[in-house]
Amino acid sequence: MGSVSRKISPYHWDDSLPISPARVTSFEILRRIEKDKSFATELLHSKAPTSLSARDYRLATELVLGVLRNQKLLDWYLSRFSKIILEKLDSEVKVALRLGAYQMLMLSRVPPRAALHESVELVSTSRIKSAKGFVNAVLRRIKRDEFQQALQTLSLESIYGLSVRYSHPEWLVQRWVDCFDPNTLIQILEENNRPPRTFFRLNTATLSRSALWKELTSCGIEFSASSLCEDILELKNGDLNQTALMREHKIAIQDAGSQVIPHLLDPEEADVCLDLCAAPGGKTSQLAQMTSGIARIFAVEAHWHRVRIMKSLHGDNWRNLYFTVADGTRPLPFSIAFDKILIDAPCSGTGTLRRHPEIRWKLLPSDLATLSQLQSALLERAAGYLKPGGLVVYSTCSLEPEENEQVIEAFLAKNPQFQLELPSDERFARFFDLHRYFRLLPTDSDGFFAAMLRKTAGRR
Repeated sequence: MGSVSRKISPYHWDDSLPISPARVTSFEILRRIEKDKSFATELLHSKAPTSLSARDYRLATELVLGVLRNQKLLDWYLSRFSKIILEKLDSEVKVALRLGAYQMLMLSRVPPRAALHESVELVSTSRIKSAKGFVNAVLRRIKRDEFQQALQTLSLESIYGLSVRYSHPEWLVQRWVDCFDPNTLIQILEENNRPPRTFFRLNTATLSRSALWKELTSCGIEFSASSLCEDILELKNGDLNQTALMREHKIAIQDAGSQVIPHLLDPEEADVCLDLCAAPGGKTSQLAQMTSGIARIFAVEAHWHRVRIMKSLHGDNWRNLYFTVADGTRPLPFSIAFDKILIDAPCSGTGTLRRHPEIRWKLLPSDLATLSQLQSALLERAAGYLKPGGLVVYSTCSLEPEENEQVIEAFLAKNPQFQLELPSDERFARFFDLHRYFRLLPTDSDGFFAAMLRKTAGRR
């Protein structure tokens, strides 16, 4: 008797197969971000994810950041197949649907049947086992070609269409429509949904620039100098984490825009410098490196656990760093005045949305006023610790006027002894606008704002 052929469903999957560690990890991280105030980068660098194999860690990172970057777009498409409004679903169900949809619609290397099956099983491992059938039914209905057709119905002439297509909150798109020309706006929205490039720099006085280049090349690391500054290196190929340079903290991974900010302070070896909001210490250690480990640099941070991280990353390489736990808005434990002060102020982070995509879903319009008050308090406090003739650099990784020029304009109105200044180094003067403000858009690097404030008269 001949064998009987059986038609296999394209979504058939062996139920006995375990869920991949990468998907379990990404599900748990996304669930925590959805329910709590957790941040993706911190969770991805915590103990559990880093214990994954290199392959699973890369997949978990791709899933977490990809879902967050495309969250509104995924929800928009999934809502077509759900009788229940997505906002009313339990967080576990929403996360499982987004994970499945992201893989099925946007990752060509993942078999749809695997994405569907494991998303269903992820729900079953949570407290919402009864939702397995619902998740299965919704994900079975989505199709990549139909998704592409649906995208064509979104008008990029409307705030809503831009918001959905590029997966940003409508209130933020509306703000940026008023701030940027249409081409710049689209470029920012597109770049925010792309993985960030990796930049790094020298972080030791024991290695010359040429010796660094030679050692990187011997490790199989391909890199190039950034157009922003030749000291900023961009990783092109290879794994920096596998090098002794990285393990010994002789190089530091730091965004290109972030690396420009310390250059505006123009630190000299004879200077006494203050970094008022120092954690995680990238700009602090860069100031040390720029002054060959000679200038005295005081790093202030309000939280002890963040100071411990800074010390572990940078304390061994730089003996001229002095770490202090203090609230930068209150009187500081110093009896000296400083030549140079850096205030890399806590901010909304709207210039870093491709690196921290969850910010777009956590941030509220009302947060900007609260942050502006904090930023103004930090600037006012720092001004009292600056020598006459000294320089303050105020910076944020925000694109929002309330955190940037409005803070500076209010400060200058109250402190006429301060004046805006331009850098003498032409490499960086080109990034200043007609109002003497430094601006980088989140295109080649993260987005940054800065102002150089010279104390021209008066006393401490």
